[in-house]
Amino acid sequence: MARSSTPSLADFSRLIAHNLFNIEQQPPLDMWT
Repeated sequence: MARSSTPSLADFSRLIAHNLFNIEQQPPLDMWT
């Protein structure tokens, strides 16, 4: 049902987990700039 054009929940959750992991190593502002 999920299309390739839309990110799946697995990719979305993995992205958040990856971002949270990066926040612990570096300032979060670096991600958003």
